[in-house]
Order: sequence, then structure tokens, then C-alpha cells
Amino acid sequence: MLSSRPLEAQLPLWGVSVLESHHARDFQTVFDTHSFFQLLYVLRGRGELVCPPDMRFSLKEGDVALLPPNTSHGLRDEAGEALSIYAVNVAPSLLEWLSPTLTEAKRLRREPLQRAMPDLLRRLLLEQTLRKEGFEAMMSGLALQLLGTVWRSFPSMPTPEPDASLDSLMRVEVFRAELERTFYKNQGVDEVAARLGLSRRAFTSLFRRATGDSFVACVKKLRVEHARRLLETSDRTVLAIAFECGFEDVSGFHRAFKAVTGTSPDAWRKRTRS
Repeated sequence: MLSSRPLEAQLPLWGVSVLESHHARDFQTVFDTHSFFQLLYVLRGRGELVCPPDMRFSLKEGDVALLPPNTSHGLRDEAGEALSIYAVNVAPSLLEWLSPTLTEAKRLRREPLQRAMPDLLRRLLLEQTLRKEGFEAMMSGLALQLLGTVWRSFPSMPTPEPDASLDSLMRVEVFRAELERTFYKNQGVDEVAARLGLSRRAFTSLFRRATGDSFVACVKKLRVEHARRLLETSDRTVLAIAFECGFEDVSGFHRAFKAVTGTSPDAWRKRTRS
């Protein structure tokens, strides 16, 4: 849903929330302050972050901005480039280590950070959406990881070493189970095979044996399954759903969704709500 004014950001009891804001063409800049940390991630569009009296940061797709508590700020869109923004809101009590060092807004554009951000944000969104038992603790931990990654600008996320005690097929089966929680990640066949200590040929053969599908087809089905749930139960935009499910653009999401369901995301939403 498009908004003409900034959405109200609130914190739940566990101290972490994610807010998505997709600006309409007539979006109005309103200056606001919050009592918590706010991390902004630009999904689409161009504009600027204004922090009176004299700080301005240009914003474009992939940029990250970090605002300390009680920072007056407002967003302005470039003409014809309406912003789509995710805001991760975190209670100061969870970030006491950061409070003394972050005294003013910062914008970060390091390429490794921009590669790491989407998957961390998608995991947060998944926890917030599914709300499985313990999601509050998971969201708090993920927020700390996200803010720590931003602050240190890690070049990449750590990759777990495969357990050598597992035979090849079992490793693939364990990985398939993990895909239920990590389908949104952008990871190729070669990368996964190397992580599991297998050749590309061995991995693709064992994955099909374990699942009946190719790796690419399995990931596509898991992403579309999650997208179907969001289309049926939320009013999120197709752009936001595509991002949360791991698609890089809306056109790719449309193609994958139609390939699996035989219809478009919009048509699916209308059919299931009629």
C-alpha cells in the first residue's frame, strides 16, 4: 500500500520491529524523532535523508542509513523516483554498546555491506511474519547481528563448516530442511555444493534424489509458497513480497509465481479473497 505521509513507527515489548514504507507520488516530507535506533534500507527509488539543521544524505537503491535515538529527520523523494524503505526499529536497551559512539546519523554505501543486508533483513521479516514460538528472541538476536554487521561493515556473512561426520546424502537432506528457513538467500549451486564439501555434479544428483526436484526448482517453490501466504493474509505490496521472498525484481517474481501457480500474484490475491 502506497503512503503519502511517513508511517508511525512503534516498538513492541521485545524491542524490535520492521516497518515498510512505499511512498506515493504525492509523498509529503514530515520531520519526526524517535526514542529508539532506526536503520533504514532503501529497496527502490531515489531521494535524500534530511537531518536538521545541516545534515543531508542522498539516497539510492541499496543504501543504508543509521539514526540514533532522538534524531530529527525526514525523507524527500526525487521527482518520479518514489522511495520504498524498510525501517528496522531497535530499543536503546538492546544497543547500550552503540549509544555512546553513534551520536549522529550515518549513511553507509560499502558494497560488501549492501550484499549482506538483504538476507539479514529478509530473515527478520520472516520471523516477524510467521511469529513462531520464540520469534521475539530471534528478532532481538537478528537485530543485534544486523546492527553489528552495519557498524563493522563485515565483508560477508560467515559460512558454517560442513559436519564431516555426516555422509553426503545426509548433509544434503539437512541442507534441504534448512531451506525452509533460508529460501530467501541468494545462493548458487556451486556455492552450496562447496559449502557441503561436494562437487557440483554430486550435489545436484543427491539433491534431486533427496527431494525429487532440482535445487533451483525447490527454492522457487518455497519462495512462491511463502509469497502465496503473504498475498492471502496481508496487504503488502507485490514489491515488498517479492523482496521478502528473495526475488531481486518484480518481473522475476511474476515469472516464478506464474510458473508455479499458473496465475499472477495479483490474480491470486483477488481469487483467494473473493
